[in-house]
Amino acid sequence: MGSGMRLLFVGWATAGLLVASAAGAATFTVSKTADTADGACDADCSLREAVIAANASGVADTVLLPAGVYTLTITGAAGVDDEDASVGDIEIDTQAGGGLTIEGAGSATTPSDASALAHRIFHVPTSFNAVAVSISGVTLSGGNLTGFSLSFPGCALRAASRFVTGITLNDVVVTNCTAGQVAIYSWTPLVMNQCSIHDNASGGVGLSTDPNVNGSSKLTTITNTTIARNDGIAISSIRSVGNKQHSFNLTNVTLSDNDQTLAGVSTVGAIT
Repeated sequence: MGSGMRLLFVGWATAGLLVASAAGAATFTVSKTADTADGACDADCSLREAVIAANASGVADTVLLPAGVYTLTITGAAGVDDEDASVGDIEIDTQAGGGLTIEGAGSATTPSDASALAHRIFHVPTSFNAVAVSISGVTLSGGNLTGFSLSFPGCALRAASRFVTGITLNDVVVTNCTAGQVAIYSWTPLVMNQCSIHDNASGGVGLSTDPNVNGSSKLTTITNTTIARNDGIAISSIRSVGNKQHSFNLTNVTLSDNDQTLAGVSTVGAIT
């Protein structure tokens, strides 16, 4: 599996830049596929610049991705899991309860070359305190955490924040990711629909619970999704301590040809 990182979004026509709503929320439309971070999302706006702009707004914003292959190339320090969205992985770190929706045009996978980023794609750090994150219509490919500490899993998406409302993934494909224990890792509940987590040199989905956070057990709901041919555990509860549990509700989910199907799950909650 290659180490280049590719984000494939298919079907949007390139449109405007910034549209503000009456409630103050904004829509940032990416205008190019190159990976840049010049401090502004204007007529020349990359995916990275759009997320940085949304992070700074403090309200619930949307990032729209037109058709194209988005290649992340701005590397950070090797093996360092920083929280700087301008380099390495892209931090989703909206403050003051804003939340963020990243909306691609479809998750169709098209072969593409990419420069090596040697990092994951998206990271929701512990400082995130907004209401929710939603990602749809995208393919996340080529995340690579080789050389990173095992304390920072998730080679495509890592959600280290413990916000209650969770992350929604709809029509998201994750493939060709390496290391990091699992492709998707979250401290917060996940809602996954019409997703495919396949052919990763890691496990599929890993969840943790935190006994020091308010609230009771967490529920991750996965529907109409395939988790297949991953070099690790398809679904795992990486950590569950105290009186907190993480339950999984699976409906029309295919788990096939993974190194292992489930781990830790039977002891932390029900699978239905």
